[in-house]
Formats: sequence, C-alpha cells, structure tokens
Amino acid sequence: MAGQNMARLSELVETIARVEGMDLATVRLIARNLREAGLITTSGRGPSAAKMTLADASNLLIAVNASDRVQKTGQTVRTYRRLEAYAYGPRPHYPYKLDDALQQLIQAASNKALPARYGYNLVPGQVAEAFSKEQITLVIDFDRPFPRVSIDIHTLEWRGPSNDLREQIEQRDHRLGFVFLPPHFHPPSPKSPPLKDYGDRADTTTIGYSTIRAVGGLFPATPFSPWPPAGRLR
Repeated sequence: MAGQNMARLSELVETIARVEGMDLATVRLIARNLREAGLITTSGRGPSAAKMTLADASNLLIAVNASDRVQKTGQTVRTYRRLEAYAYGPRPHYPYKLDDALQQLIQAASNKALPARYGYNLVPGQVAEAFSKEQITLVIDFDRPFPRVSIDIHTLEWRGPSNDLREQIEQRDHRLGFVFLPPHFHPPSPKSPPLKDYGDRADTTTIGYSTIRAVGGLFPATPFSPWPPAGRLR
C-alpha cells in the first residue's frame, strides 16, 4: 500500500488528478514544471524514484489549485507557500505560513487525528473528535490573482456565522480556521478601491476533505512535528 512506503511522484499526481477530477496529463505537466523549478524532490527513476515528502504534496496542491497558467506554477507556488495566517492584534513572533498549514493538514489526514495545536490555535475538542471520526467539513479556498487562501474546518454541528453573541460562544468550539495573506498585508475596507495590479476580479478554486484525505492516505502515520520549528523567529 502506497501510504505505508511513501508515495512516488506518479502516485501523488494520479491521486490529485483523480480526486480533483482534473486531466491527468495537465497535472503531470504541472508536476514536471515544479520538479524543474526545484520544488519537487527528484532522484532516480522507476524503483529508485524519489519518495515524496509532505512539502512536495503541499507544493503540488498549491500549484494545481492556485495557478492560472501552467508555465507560472513555480512562481505561483513560491508566492503562495509564503502566505501568512492573518492575526488580529499584535503579530505573532512566529509567522504561520500556508505551507506549514497544508503540511500539518496532510499529516493529520494520514494520522486520522489533528495535532493538539493547529498553527496559532488550540484545536477544540469537538473538532478533534469529528476529524478522527472523519465526520468533518473542510473547505480550502485558493483565490487569484490576488494571493489569498482560507482554510475552514468545522463539525457538522456548526451552523455558520451568527450575529447573536451567545450563539457565537456556543459555536466557537465547533470551528477552526485561518485566512492566509501576503506578509505584512492588511485587508482593505469594503470602500477601498481595487488593489493595485490585481483589479476587482477574483477567481476561486475550492477543494475539500476528500482531496486532503486522499493525499494524506499516501503517507504513513507519524508523530506530529512541533510547531513552530526551532529557528523560525521572524
């Protein structure tokens, strides 16, 4: 089984193409461009072909879902993987990047369990339990041309945003999420003019739990690495 021995690039490509309903030749071309850009592990062919890492899987997911042109996949991945979780108030000393979040999520799918802390946040018990039972809703939105990604994880009991304070308190233990933006970016107000160089149009590609579960299934269950890693001070 692939998940016990770590996947090769061909298995990762075929899995993403199948679960996202994409053309296999297109995903292969994207993967080849990433490999040439140094963003996919390479070594040997056939039985000696390189085993994929969580970083490779994260990069390929970004490439197929955030790129609007195959020729720009390398540039797109380098831009998106550095996006940082937006935090209200003082900025944390350790920036939580999209690449960190996707790798943790893929590993969680492999382990069938979320870590105790996902990024800046402690994982609510209800969310952790629902995830372990595969009774979770997961939505990842990749926006372009302005680089923005949101990750929203919630239980089936979460009923959506509410203006009622008591309901907000009741629902907060059923949801976990982040918005990732370029470093030092502050979201404009609704009355702000279109962002320079991006305009007012936005395209969004959405993937869900099925994709993350399928990719996570290619990797063996392993203990979670501590986050933030040593040396990641801003």
